Amino acid sequence: MREEAISDRSKDRHEKLFALYFLLGVFILAGIWFIPSHHPASVRVAAIGGSLAFFGVILMALPVLRVGPFAWISHLYFPDIERESGSTEFERREFEDKRRFDLFVQNILGPYLIGIGTLFNGISGFF
Repeated sequence: MREEAISDRSKDRHEKLFALYFLLGVFILAGIWFIPSHHPASVRVAAIGGSLAFFGVILMALPVLRVGPFAWISHLYFPDIERESGSTEFERREFEDKRRFDLFVQNILGPYLIGIGTLFNGISGFF
């Protein structure tokens, strides 16, 4: 029972972290758009698209940056070692939750942001 409550808190922490990254990205993009400048709207839309694509690349690299490249490669090729080294079921579940979140960020969210940013950058030529 206690492990389930701690696992729920871990999921809440991941959701709060994701919301923080999302709001930070929205704040940066809004800052790019509303900065008073003499640049036309097409330049600002292109800057927003480039920022979105860069944010997607950073999100895709986040799991690698968090644990380091050598540890990430070892977890990639030897996933069972980390799973077996956890002494409790809770640690194994925590590891699987972290791995699932990393896969979501790397394979879904990051490429999605890169695609949207590229689309914005391409559309900017029409303004």
